[in-house]
Order: sequence, then C-alpha cells, then structure tokens
Amino acid sequence: MYWPFRDPDPGSLLYQFNDTFVAKVVERPNRFIVITRRDGELLRCHLHDPGRLKELIYPGNRILLRRSATGKVPYRVIAAERNGIWVLIDAGIHPFLARSFLKDGFIAEYSFLGKRFDFAYLTGETPVIIEVKGCSLSIDGIATFPDAPTARGTDQLRRLTGYVKEGGTAFIFVLVFAPEPKCFTTNRVTDAAFDSAFREFLNSGGLFKASAFLTYDSGIRYSGDIELCL
Repeated sequence: MYWPFRDPDPGSLLYQFNDTFVAKVVERPNRFIVITRRDGELLRCHLHDPGRLKELIYPGNRILLRRSATGKVPYRVIAAERNGIWVLIDAGIHPFLARSFLKDGFIAEYSFLGKRFDFAYLTGETPVIIEVKGCSLSIDGIATFPDAPTARGTDQLRRLTGYVKEGGTAFIFVLVFAPEPKCFTTNRVTDAAFDSAFREFLNSGGLFKASAFLTYDSGIRYSGDIELCL
C-alpha cells in the first residue's frame, strides 16, 4: 500500500500571517458573513466556513481578521478565540496545510467516482484518494466533526467506501484546530448519517489520519498527530 504522508517536525511553522488584527463579533447575519467591531468601527467580514461555530462566533467574542485579497468583502475571518486560544476557522487555509504533509507527486482537486476529492496519487493501477476535513469543535477535550450536518461529506464517504471495498485505497485526513485535543471522533449527535458512513468506511478498510495544529496571530504550527477514539 502506498503511504502518501510525510510528517513535519512538531512545532514547525506551516503557515504564516503578516497582516492580522483583532476585532470583536457583533453578529453573523448569514453563514458566510460576520459583522465585527474594531475601535468603534463596524467591519464586514467573509467567513470561509459554513459550520455552525456557535462556540466561536457569538457577540463579543474576539476574532482574528485580515484584509481580503478579493475585495468583494473587505475583511476575512481567520480564527476565533476559545478559552484564550485561537482556533482556525478559515477553511481556505486547509489545502495549504494539507500539502505540508503530502509527498511529491499529488494531484489536487481530483475528479473521481462522480465527485471531486482534495488530493490523489496515481501510483498504480488505481488512484490513492485523500479527502481533507477541518475540525474546529471540541467537546470535553475531544475533537469532533462535523459541527453541522454535511450531506456532501456523507456522500463522499459512501462513494469512497464502495471504492475501498473494490480494492482501492482512500484516506480521510482530518486537520484538528480544536484546542488541546485528546483524540478525534465523529459527531454522532449532530450528524448520525456521517457518523455511520465514517464507521463503515473504516470497517471496509478505509484509512484515517488526524493532525493537530496551534494557531497564533503570526501563523499556524503543527503540534502532532492524535488518535481516533470512536
């Protein structure tokens, strides 16, 4: 079996910020917009994460921002504070972090099985598929995903399970940003269908990896891998 991962040294800086600043949440009028306040000024910010994020995005909480590169919305939400620790919630950064763990030769945004998956390696007769998920939620110190129902994620898992049963190789790679995680599990209460599909994926021979990160106002560091605790 082809193993596509190479682990950076714990503590390695994998992504650097140069222009961040702190504001406070005023409201979240929809999934992708957060209104914040800084020095009395209201700022309209893009949130690149469709999750509920109730423990992170609420009035008065501190969040980390930077100017948006697109200009459509002036600012972009990078992270939110929880228990004095920054938690990354900008899903646009996930692919950059994931690439830090992959050996050379991958293909990004690979179309397969009627879906698009994050990465693939064409190393043999059949591709090795890697799907990346970002986890910002922890409950009692246990990182858990998803924090909102994800029909798309469930469908991906079911297709990958069928592929694995036919002899293919597939990985679910979870990037964990929840503070001080003990281990990772699926969120059965929020999305029982995803939980069931994930368990079937593993029972069928699907593979799993979870890596944890610490977020600072200057960047993101790798802190080590964590175990599965289903």
